[in-house]
Amino acid sequence: MLKCKTCVYIVKSDFTLNFSIVSFSQMPCLSYDLLVPPRTEQLLRELKAWCDQKHGRQSEIARYLGVPRQAINNWLGGRNWPTGEQVLAIQEFLTLKRKTDNE
Repeated sequence: MLKCKTCVYIVKSDFTLNFSIVSFSQMPCLSYDLLVPPRTEQLLRELKAWCDQKHGRQSEIARYLGVPRQAINNWLGGRNWPTGEQVLAIQEFLTLKRKTDNE
């Protein structure tokens, strides 16, 4: 199940990239580019929590990923989403940080 960030559309994928509307609002949704997989959304929530703990962390993750800090800000603000490769790199980064924080 994917949830649109701008309305209450809930869509279900049959794993062939065909989407069907399960429930919807009164207004039609044209924000197909804003559909975000739940695990990506959860990862971005974790990244936001990590960034909110200390000033300068958005810059740190941006340097690690090789993207502008504004890209991180946009992801955390829900204005756009990281690519699949960037999601994997974020997971790797947070795993490394958790290990070093626990030492």
